[in-house]
Amino acid sequence: MKNHFKKRRKYLIWNSAVLLLSLLLTACAPRYYYVKPLPPPLSIEDIVDRSRQGAGDTDLIREIDESGTVLYLRSADIFDLKDKGVSERVIDHLITVKEWTLLNAAAYPETESENVYVKRPESRRFVPISIH
Repeated sequence: MKNHFKKRRKYLIWNSAVLLLSLLLTACAPRYYYVKPLPPPLSIEDIVDRSRQGAGDTDLIREIDESGTVLYLRSADIFDLKDKGVSERVIDHLITVKEWTLLNAAAYPETESENVYVKRPESRRFVPISIH
């Protein structure tokens, strides 16, 4: 009877060690995930075209965020966008995105890469943008 318990105990210890080792190896394994590539940034003409085609403000703003579009608008560009029918909400968002980009670049001046990752307001993900 004692021999039976010794074998069972040895079996339990061996199985516990294998289980612990497999859990440790699984926890240390790298995790790979797919990152969806960003669509190309929108130009001023693209924004005007989509606005004329009847795209809603929310859809247009989402498309601007998903593409990582940052436009450095001059006052003439802003007036031009207004004259061509782009809503004030979209124009305000374009200005806000530019301000967030500049603030982020000022906060991390040591960034050597051309891409700076910005967390935009009301967004849950970081989007790479190019600063020129």
